[in-house]
Amino acid sequence: MIAGDLARGAPRGAENLASSPHLPKLDAAMTVPRRSDRFVSRSVGGETFVVPVRAGVADLEAIFTMNEVGTAIWTRIDGQNNVDELARSLAAEFDVAEAAASADVAAFVELLASKGLVEDAGASK
Repeated sequence: MIAGDLARGAPRGAENLASSPHLPKLDAAMTVPRRSDRFVSRSVGGETFVVPVRAGVADLEAIFTMNEVGTAIWTRIDGQNNVDELARSLAAEFDVAEAAASADVAAFVELLASKGLVEDAGASK
């Protein structure tokens, strides 16, 4: 599982994205995810921190963290590539089977969607 340990050493108040025991199913129509504009992200030391912005102010009590693999997926989510394309790219970068990458990317995108970090790129068209 390439995305199995997506958040380690999260700062106080940060949510570990790997800790959700029940992942919701990604809406079948949402095959092309895009990052929500309600969040800002920064990469530091191989990890990415995603912070919600409400009324123009960052909510530091609700920080999400991602490790190298989570970051690789997050940076590829651009509203243009579908989940399968994301998985193929990750499989090549991390030298894992495409089927395993596909399952992991789909699960991670489902988790991001459940937290509101990604949206359906087709919904805004």
